[in-house]
Amino acid sequence: MRTVVLQSYRDVDRPPWIDRCLSSAQAWAHRRGFEHRFEGDAFFDRAPAWYREKAAGRPMVVADLARLRWAQAALAEGADRVVWLDADVLVFAPERLTLRAQDGYGLGREVWVQPAGRGWKARAKIHNAVLVFEPGNPLLDFYAHACERLVARYAGTPPPHLVGPRLLGTLHN
Repeated sequence: MRTVVLQSYRDVDRPPWIDRCLSSAQAWAHRRGFEHRFEGDAFFDRAPAWYREKAAGRPMVVADLARLRWAQAALAEGADRVVWLDADVLVFAPERLTLRAQDGYGLGREVWVQPAGRGWKARAKIHNAVLVFEPGNPLLDFYAHACERLVARYAGTPPPHLVGPRLLGTLHN
């Protein structure tokens, strides 16, 4: 199975901790026999110009669509599976990191821990920092289309999480 791992971050002034995260993901990909691809600032060009203009000042919104378009392109090139990992994902136990797709796709999960009164509250949520797509899956094309429609119809500048975790969480619920 040909798996392609995709990551992006800016070309210059990367914090050392981001470089460490990127290196850990690349090493994990190579250890598994996966192809690893990285793009810098040109990554944002994968979103249409009108979308980038509408989401000006909101790089997260542009990245949400650009990662989907890149995944579509990799699948169209013949990949059997595409994995997106955010640049701030640190693979600290590579032998334990396995990714599964159900119905041709997989979404990341995170546990968000925050103060709650005198204690802490943990909430499990869906997110798009880790995505898995296989050919013919029903979600990838729908998700990309939904991103474009929501941003096009949004009055004003869309909020940072409109088409990322917020949309995925709503769909998941």
